[in-house]
Amino acid sequence: MLYISLNIKSLLFALIFSWCSLPYFAHGQLQLLPDDDIDPNEIIKYSLIILEEDPQNLKAILSMAESLYRLGEYRNCIQYSNIAENILSSNTEDSMLNKESTEKYFFYILQTRGKARHKLGELIKAKSDYFEALSINNNDIDLLVDIGNLYYNTATYDSALSFFVSAEKISPDAFKPKFNIANVYYILKSYDSALLYYNLGALIKPDFPYVYYYKGMIYNEVEKYNLAIDEFTTAIRLWPENTELYFKRGMTYQKINLYKLALADWEILLKLDSTNYDALRNRAITYIYLKKQEAALFDLDFLVENNPNEILAYHLRGEYNFIRKKYKKALPDLLEAENKGINSIDLLYQIGYSYRKLKDPSHAYHYLSKVQEEGFILDKKSKIFLVKYQKE
Repeated sequence: MLYISLNIKSLLFALIFSWCSLPYFAHGQLQLLPDDDIDPNEIIKYSLIILEEDPQNLKAILSMAESLYRLGEYRNCIQYSNIAENILSSNTEDSMLNKESTEKYFFYILQTRGKARHKLGELIKAKSDYFEALSINNNDIDLLVDIGNLYYNTATYDSALSFFVSAEKISPDAFKPKFNIANVYYILKSYDSALLYYNLGALIKPDFPYVYYYKGMIYNEVEKYNLAIDEFTTAIRLWPENTELYFKRGMTYQKINLYKLALADWEILLKLDSTNYDALRNRAITYIYLKKQEAALFDLDFLVENNPNEILAYHLRGEYNFIRKKYKKALPDLLEAENKGINSIDLLYQIGYSYRKLKDPSHAYHYLSKVQEEGFILDKKSKIFLVKYQKE
């Protein structure tokens, strides 16, 4: 066992427990463990030194569990939570821990382990831990939000909303309950209520970009595109490295025919992520609207050659060549688009028309007769072709 002098050991305790105090109830909430600003790797390093000297040190074990959770090491978090639970269960008669302190430790163990199990998708076990913790303290807003999120993730929205509202009642000035209430209303398409709670959340935490992102999404849904652009712009100002924000704003610009502004967003996004296929595809579409056909074709070629899951680019490139009357080049792309699942009547017409121009009457008849049956208005020559082919 590593020997640690009394002074060094005291210093290590001070380092850890300046970040993580004993659990206590304050304003209905259990407070324990490191501030999120502290590097969890540092906490783990010092906790391990203490545990080598004192393997049953509960504070150090709980510090390990919390830090491992923050690092995404959920299995190890559960392991240390179980160790803490076993130590606590075997020392319930210890005079050093009264009933109140024991309950507070159990609460924290259950909450931390529940969160880790939740992350791993072990929802039944997570729910069991959460509700056992709830039986110890039903006024902790973080726990209520965690339970609400569990129900939210299983699409049990009424139950999720109930827990989020309970958390808000306990702490009306807290951000997380309001934001999560807004998210439930958003998913339920109760947009007025969602906007109300996103706005209340923004008053508490005005620098949280996702508030403005979801407000932008709502305004897009209700076709208030200028308001949506304002919200996405605010989110971008707060988080300029987030590619999704540029994507959503670019798409909104396209909806209201502001193609040059849309192109500017695609350019910024692609500087951040040069192989973002969705952005490349939309930049190609924007180039087409701006009549920059060669630039559009360059992006479409890149997509077809580099994205094995590409679908739409085949149709766009085929349509590009179809419009230019290059039917021999257009047809393979149009057929590939059909083969990959695009079944639009325009595509089928373009295939049939290309076959007709390339002197393949049987295939031309197959496609052109099909779109005519579905009510598509054919060009005059294609109508004449169908009549002649039927007579033959």
